[in-house]
Amino acid sequence: MKPRGLSFGNGEINYGLSMIFSNSVIEFRKTDDETKRIETEYKKNQKINLAQSLIQLSEKRNEKGVMLIISAVALLEQKLYNYAISYLNPDSYEEHFERLRLHTKWLLVPRLCQNKIITETDPAITHLKELITARNAVIHPKRQVMYDVVTTNRRLDKEVRRFIAACRGADKTVTDVINLLK
Repeated sequence: MKPRGLSFGNGEINYGLSMIFSNSVIEFRKTDDETKRIETEYKKNQKINLAQSLIQLSEKRNEKGVMLIISAVALLEQKLYNYAISYLNPDSYEEHFERLRLHTKWLLVPRLCQNKIITETDPAITHLKELITARNAVIHPKRQVMYDVVTTNRRLDKEVRRFIAACRGADKTVTDVINLLK
């Protein structure tokens, strides 16, 4: 794109995504550890007050997990964008890359900028896809039609396990994906 006129440089707002993500990791881990502790205690003696605590902690863990997943993916998008515009024209990046899927950007941008080859089978990309799947489940939830309660519960349980696993691995995933740019 053509410049619009005289420019005074670039400006951007620092939203502090790195700090938000770091705090989200800490908060999720605390809540996850407490949830696991209460789950273990509940399995030993199934008291009603433990069941209530477990339900409340599970809800809190999900809330912390949502913040963690959203901040993780936002941070990765920000890091890739900042990397890309240090090599490419920002308008060109937005024109040609903005609508691509995030994991596709992570394959193409390093190659275009520094001829770094990152493959679909790279473990960091595999974990990135899991993180994106968890984010999409939060942002674009799919309704489960209950034709069979047992099957529906099994699917929902599987989705919750996938989400919690993505949350538990988010810190390592973000680190590994960012390291692809080094």
